[in-house]
Amino acid sequence: MGDYDGKPWLKSYDEGVSPELDIPDEPVTAGYERVRKQFPDRPAFHFFGVTWTYGELFDARPGKRGNLDPLSMPFG
Repeated sequence: MGDYDGKPWLKSYDEGVSPELDIPDEPVTAGYERVRKQFPDRPAFHFFGVTWTYGELFDARPGKRGNLDPLSMPFG
């Protein structure tokens, strides 16, 4: 049995944190849409001093309001 099989990292998990993860049988975009609708004003990410909310991130997608279109960002 190798180190990986013994999962030694589990002993560092906080109490109540499950070692298993339930992954829904749906596209990642469906989960994102759910979070965007439920928490539109919460931070989605913070990078180099800029914070975007889930609502702002959704609105910046090409084909929405076009915020990224001038950068010729590919969709998908």
